[in-house]
Amino acid sequence: MNIFLSYASDYREIADDMCCRLQAAGHEVFFDREDLPAGASFDDRIREAIDDCALFIFLVSPAAVADGHYTRTELKIVSRKWPTPGWHVLPVMVAPTPLDTIPAYLRALTLMQAEGNLTAEVVLEVQDRVRRHTAADDTPAPLPTADPDGVHYQSVQLRFSRDAAGQFALGVPASPAGEQAPASLPLDPAALEHGLWQAATPIAGSARRAVSDATLDALLPAEHVDFVRRVLDEAGVPPLPAEDEATLKREILEGINFTPEESLAMVEAALRHPIRAIVNALGPPPPALVARARERGIRVGALAGEPRHALKHRDAGCDFVVAVGTEAGGHTGDIASMVLWPAVVDAVAPLPVLGAGGVGRGRQM
Repeated sequence: MNIFLSYASDYREIADDMCCRLQAAGHEVFFDREDLPAGASFDDRIREAIDDCALFIFLVSPAAVADGHYTRTELKIVSRKWPTPGWHVLPVMVAPTPLDTIPAYLRALTLMQAEGNLTAEVVLEVQDRVRRHTAADDTPAPLPTADPDGVHYQSVQLRFSRDAAGQFALGVPASPAGEQAPASLPLDPAALEHGLWQAATPIAGSARRAVSDATLDALLPAEHVDFVRRVLDEAGVPPLPAEDEATLKREILEGINFTPEESLAMVEAALRHPIRAIVNALGPPPPALVARARERGIRVGALAGEPRHALKHRDAGCDFVVAVGTEAGGHTGDIASMVLWPAVVDAVAPLPVLGAGGVGRGRQM
């Protein structure tokens, strides 16, 4: 495999050792800018080496990520070659470097931090990437089998363009892979807008839902309403005038993402597809939902911010619980993940528990 090794000169010794070991493993490594042939354009040779490489190793250090250093130029060339780096870019931490100084292009990847010998672990990681990816890249994808009853998907590269006159066109390639020149289909914005709106009819009032004020009353548990009214009475806050109360109810109803009836309609739509799991975000899932899912072999889970929430999910018949710590925006409570996860595991054992909240990458586990 062709490898480009990018490093700051302060860490030349580490880079030299890494280069020797990678070459011993059978890889071609572009390592030293000083080895450029006489008369060769420095910038052109760097670009050519990066264009030829299949793996770009960036040794992360304060000097390497500093503005004005040539390693930043090399990283910019790489980002143009691979806008989505995937496995082709391997950032390796060789010196403590503040995370906010590391370019976002690298922060989107898992920064490799060696637990033992740095160079040896880099060689192992490179060998793993070669094994996982190059073999797969060389193997042609199998042709899909004929299945008239099955559902098949094909990615098609589409290109939108606009000419000097402001007219839009949609380019559709002659082959799904996009190897052949696309045919240009003119788009008429006025005709599209007319087609979208020609069957539209005006709606009086809310365009989101047509429900009565009684629906909002039914959504609020009587115990909750009584508690709030009691607190307001004790504080000397008088009830709202009837007209203001009706207006406020309508505003609240408009702010609700979906009512229970609308939720059930979305569940029904989901059940018409080959889904594997349904997860309830707030509170235990309704018994009817659990029963419907069980009939279809669909797993049911729910989010929990406290052990007592997890126990309710278990008692409701959930197949698993997602323990969400306060690091997830504080949506489920104020217990930190490191405290919450083991507490929930103990509370609902042997029910499976997924940990969430503050996990940005696998290394944090």
